[in-house]
Amino acid sequence: MRPITAGSLPQTMISTTTTAQRNKKKRYAFENDSSVERSLQSADSIVFDRKGDDNLHPVDAGGVESLATGTTTFVPQFLFLSASAPTIVQLSIDILTILVSVIVLSTIGLAILRGYQFWQWITSSDGENETSKNTAIESSEVSAGQLIQNGNDAIEKNKQAVRNSDYDGAIEYLSTAISQYQSAVDLITNPDTVSDLQTTIDKAKNEKRKIKSIIEDQNEIKDKLKSGEQSFQEGIVAYVNNDKTVSRIRFRQARDNYMDAIELIEDNDEDYLTPPVKVSVDPGREFSTTMINELSTISEAVATILADAGINSIADLNSTDEPPWTPPSVVEAVDSEGMSKDAGTTLTLLSMWNDADSCEFESLEEISRRQQQAEYGFAKLSS
Repeated sequence: MRPITAGSLPQTMISTTTTAQRNKKKRYAFENDSSVERSLQSADSIVFDRKGDDNLHPVDAGGVESLATGTTTFVPQFLFLSASAPTIVQLSIDILTILVSVIVLSTIGLAILRGYQFWQWITSSDGENETSKNTAIESSEVSAGQLIQNGNDAIEKNKQAVRNSDYDGAIEYLSTAISQYQSAVDLITNPDTVSDLQTTIDKAKNEKRKIKSIIEDQNEIKDKLKSGEQSFQEGIVAYVNNDKTVSRIRFRQARDNYMDAIELIEDNDEDYLTPPVKVSVDPGREFSTTMINELSTISEAVATILADAGINSIADLNSTDEPPWTPPSVVEAVDSEGMSKDAGTTLTLLSMWNDADSCEFESLEEISRRQQQAEYGFAKLSS
């Protein structure tokens, strides 16, 4: 018997059955010739090969399971081993060939898949871009509308702030409105809408400049009133402490500052005194005494008359709203005792003294009255 090789095909399968083995089939693979060894013992699906000792040696053929008893069946070539090459080499070549085929087919399939995915992306991106563009336009329009509404709300709040003379708040609202309108302009492409918004922005800017001017005037008026009241109180203290030169200077400064404030208010239509202008006062000097009977210019007789009228200290003196500014109680003392001119001026100025650390001006009449009182003190020291 010759060894079975790949080149010896076609081949047949010969099956034998013994009495004791009816239920178990034996299959052998030989070359198709007249030499058949029928007494061989082997397992199912065995392929024999002749080795160097001229004996048949079983080799596992695997996979030859479709053979029927007593029939001949063609066996695929790869099931047989060649005597001229090692078995592992042939199997390796076959497996490698299969793997290469699988890899090539997988690569081709992957390339086709990638190409299809790329084609889908190209065809869908235009639509997506268009959708995104339309969405962005709609979003911009919605955002612009909201910005315009925000600006309109800020304008209304500005108007209310002006009515309440809250000019600082009005400026903040106008700044907000301008910012909101400008942001809307940056999002809108319609030229007519942009033009209308630009006109609204210009009006808001003009209003803002106007209110800023009002604030500047208001601050200047407040500074004038503060300086006037400070100088006036210092003039009173200096007069009572017998520092006539300083007193005269301070009364003149007070008079001039009050006059400047009056002119600023009269030259404008705005109500700068609503709410009232509140200023702080710190004369920096104090009376040597606040008791009437301890003042050097007040005689004992006059002090007694004033005490009988309930006037013992500076705080007990009440001022009048009209010239010549001398309190009624002081006028009575002057008439009865013939009080000196200097004592009368001292008591009159003391009645104008403000012992609080602040002062409010609610009307132009109040400022004018203070200006006349400062003029009174200056005139008494200039005669």
